[in-house]
Amino acid sequence: MHLYEVERWTGVDGPGTKRIHKFTLKVDAKDGASKIIGGSGGESVEAGDTNPYDLQLYYTTLEMKPEAQGGDYIQFTLGSQSWTINTVDGTPRCNTGGWDVDYSPSVC
Repeated sequence: MHLYEVERWTGVDGPGTKRIHKFTLKVDAKDGASKIIGGSGGESVEAGDTNPYDLQLYYTTLEMKPEAQGGDYIQFTLGSQSWTINTVDGTPRCNTGGWDVDYSPSVC
C-alpha cells in the first residue's frame, strides 16, 4: 500500500489561539501481484480524526485517521486491531519505506 498525506494548517498555537489542521490522503492498495485492490482512485480525499478515510478491502474496512495532536501520525483500525505509523514492533505494525518530510507534501 502506498499512502500519500498532505497536511495543511491555519492559525498558530498560542494563548487564545488554536492551530486548525486539515489533511488529505491518496491511497493506492495493491495485492502481492501488484493488482489494484482498493484505494482512492488516484484522487486526494479529505480525512481527519473526526472524518476517517475508510479503505474497503474485500469484506472488511481499514480505517485511516491522520492526527496532529500529540505528534503527527496516522492511526489505522481494522476490526478490533489498531496501530499507528509509529508502531514498528508486534502485530499489527507498520513498516514504512521511509518518510520524506523535507518538503510539503510529505510522502510515505
